[in-house]
Amino acid sequence: MKEANCDKLFSFGTSKQSDFQLISSYKISNDITELKFRMLNEIILVKTKNHSMHFHLNILLVLIITNLLKLDQKKVVEDIFDLKPSIGRGEIFQLKAKNRKITLIDESYNSNPTSLAASLNNIN
Repeated sequence: MKEANCDKLFSFGTSKQSDFQLISSYKISNDITELKFRMLNEIILVKTKNHSMHFHLNILLVLIITNLLKLDQKKVVEDIFDLKPSIGRGEIFQLKAKNRKITLIDESYNSNPTSLAASLNNIN
């Protein structure tokens, strides 16, 4: 850690060994996913309108910064719920055509094989 010129290094991710962990994500409706995080030794539940894993990890980073800077975590969690994906970045539309329901996930912003695979994985 001396080489990094810091007193403490933290880890984050989905691993149980992480200091800050995304424990689970559970889609509670077509519009809302509930996320469970471990922030050091505290469990936090967050609801979001975005279903993509990369967005969930971005939320984890926001919560880490909030935690380390001792900011108002409750306010940040409330604000996260109101976030919605940027245009072309995972917004979900429920459509109807010829008496059939269609779910359209707009991932058109930077579409490439890797992001397409991630989008398809988020359908589950």
